[in-house]
Amino acid sequence: MVWLVFCGVIVCFFIWVYNKVIRLKNLLFEAQSGVEVQLKRRYDLVPNLVKVVSSYCKHERDIFENVVKYRSQAMSISDLSKKESYENTLEKGLCSLLMLKEAYPELKVSDIFLKLQQELVVIEDDLQYARRYYNGVVRNFNTFISLFPICLFQKILKVSTKPFFLICPRYFLFKISYIS
Repeated sequence: MVWLVFCGVIVCFFIWVYNKVIRLKNLLFEAQSGVEVQLKRRYDLVPNLVKVVSSYCKHERDIFENVVKYRSQAMSISDLSKKESYENTLEKGLCSLLMLKEAYPELKVSDIFLKLQQELVVIEDDLQYARRYYNGVVRNFNTFISLFPICLFQKILKVSTKPFFLICPRYFLFKISYIS
């Protein structure tokens, strides 16, 4: 009788662990999707921004080409954990592109440029929130599957810790360039 109760408790515990892992995995997929949506919004904005800036700054061709190349590279990677370095490179390129307005004052007064710059600031804000949510879900997932005795079931459940999405935000540059 004691063995039957013990086995029942073990089975109930395993069912609870399995269901919790499934819930956390679903939250992880949702959070990853949120980051990818914001990245897609930024990818869609980049060509318009390059087009507007290039119409004012014809001598900065290499900056435009690099930003387009960085965008293509970042878009080609589907695994969020492998995307970090490409996103960092794209952000550096976008910062260079936005800083051109210091050398070309006519950009500062262009309504289209200011509107695109404002859109980029909004997208960067949304991306930052999505990244924070994703990293919070990853933290909860990694903590849960690493706790004892749940860590004993990792192989059975076919789960392992997930990496954080650590893009290096140059958020302050976007804010500064938007305000100035």
